[in-house]
Amino acid sequence: MSLFRWQDGGLTGVEAHALEDKGVKENDLQDALKANPDPLEEGLFIIATEFGDWEGSGRRIDLLALDNEARLVVIELKRSQTGGHAELQAIRYAAMVSNMTQDRIIDAHSEYLEAKIPQAPPPNGLGGDGNDGDGVGVVDYREKAEELLTEHLKKMTEKRAESELDPWEIIETECPRIILASAGFSQEITTTVLWLVEKYELDITCVELKLYETDQRERFLTGNRIIPLAGEEYRMRAKEHKSEREHIERERKDNFTFSMVGIEIGATLTFVKDRNKVCKVIDGKTGVEFEGTHHKLTPLAKRLGSSRRGTRSWLYGEETLQALRERLEQSSASGES
Repeated sequence: MSLFRWQDGGLTGVEAHALEDKGVKENDLQDALKANPDPLEEGLFIIATEFGDWEGSGRRIDLLALDNEARLVVIELKRSQTGGHAELQAIRYAAMVSNMTQDRIIDAHSEYLEAKIPQAPPPNGLGGDGNDGDGVGVVDYREKAEELLTEHLKKMTEKRAESELDPWEIIETECPRIILASAGFSQEITTTVLWLVEKYELDITCVELKLYETDQRERFLTGNRIIPLAGEEYRMRAKEHKSEREHIERERKDNFTFSMVGIEIGATLTFVKDRNKVCKVIDGKTGVEFEGTHHKLTPLAKRLGSSRRGTRSWLYGEETLQALRERLEQSSASGES
């Protein structure tokens, strides 16, 4: 991509510069792109910067985001002309966040907001509660984080015409997307990425960043997606949409309810990952009570640390709800034949 100044009826090229030559550091890129990630991709919602909430590793993700399909996105930034080892780093990071729960996502965004929007100091002569009776209050970062995330996810449910869903049900963390953004990419990286995309169907995007500077030292940054190319993306999206349509059709054909498998109100379900956690069925659909509050199966499962849907995360007796449903369906099919 080239940049031209249109002035006095003519076009004058604006010179492109290497990020390193202009003293741009990765922290500078991070600060600019967290404020406006559109050069990477439109619709990104930044959850956190320098995210590293895991044990046994000091590594940190440059930017962690949600895209406009409610999928988790790992973003790795490089200012070099080769991209370093961005693809290997990003794959590690994607694996490390693939089991992120709702609570961890909210906590991460809460910390991000706290660094971005510091508390105002309390008025002179007052204590640290930040409230003098005149409406000066302390920001509840976690509450604000959950509010902003939920608002973003609600837009996705409306876009899909699934506004009846709990917004947190549509979030996809199990196989995060990866965006690599660099001033350039070596053939080693592009070959590796294309192989991972083609053979293993990983969702990896490479964006080439270019810095332009005018004679008046006015700067412009552009992002040019080099992988996948437009044709490749069409093929990948067509395949993805076909799979998604088939999945939605299967689910909508006969959505799970407690009634369909004969589970009565008051029955107890056990969490697959921790048998000490139990909930009680409170209606014939998917409503349950856990520790005195009401939930839906899938959001509760994700809150407790599961990356699977609710029917695969809860046991009725010794089998998951999904296994129970499939057994009953097979039995019914056998009876009909």
